[in-house]
Amino acid sequence: MSKSRKIIIGALVVTLTVGGVVWQQLPLHRTAATHPMQYYLALPQGWTPSKSWPILVVVDGANHGHFLFNCLRFMLARRSLPFIIVAPFVLTNTGHPNPSEYPYAQAVWDDVAKTGAPRFDEQGVLAIIDDVQRSYHGQRKFFITGWSAGGHLTWLMIFEHPERLAGAVLAGANYAGRGVGVISDAPQRQQLPIKALQGDRDPLLAALDEQWARAKQLADQHGYQNISRDMIAGAGHDPFPSRVFAELATLLPP
Repeated sequence: MSKSRKIIIGALVVTLTVGGVVWQQLPLHRTAATHPMQYYLALPQGWTPSKSWPILVVVDGANHGHFLFNCLRFMLARRSLPFIIVAPFVLTNTGHPNPSEYPYAQAVWDDVAKTGAPRFDEQGVLAIIDDVQRSYHGQRKFFITGWSAGGHLTWLMIFEHPERLAGAVLAGANYAGRGVGVISDAPQRQQLPIKALQGDRDPLLAALDEQWARAKQLADQHGYQNISRDMIAGAGHDPFPSRVFAELATLLPP
């Protein structure tokens, strides 16, 4: 991780502390019980096992030490909302994962070479969700947001597991069909809330417009009816954590 990114992460930790959530300055580092995928876990303020809690999976863009950084900024944006944040250490956010940038053992990379990064990520996230549901009373369906290359896994989950999702928000998200196989015909896909957020000053806008059009066309062809895209004036290439939570908050029961 670069020195500048460490400084930014430190500043975010201080901000969280000043904000009165010292008890969750840093997220917990966990490994799924039935899968080698690692992740950060951040429980919401006031968490208790006496109720169920919405889960938000935060899929980061290309990994250069971003997993913790991205998790922290979503923690900051969450404020008093009740979401359990999960930030998985995914591989599909880069076309060529560099083992030196991940904490995974060689045996994991050997398995990935056989099964592929998309299956590793898909199975890993579902294993994490099982853990969070079991150990932290996470709700039956989960939310997911993917920024930039984090869009690859987000679209995969949308197209292959709509019955597991409560909603999805894509932020400046890529789509290349990475890992997408048979698209689900589960009836839950029809009204699954899917929102894309896109900055109109994003330097990658031309490519992202084309990728969005392809993903949207595929979704339309397969009966996804609750899908839309908002252009954000003056914004660049950003995960929009506050806007993500604003979107998801409207999907929570009153």
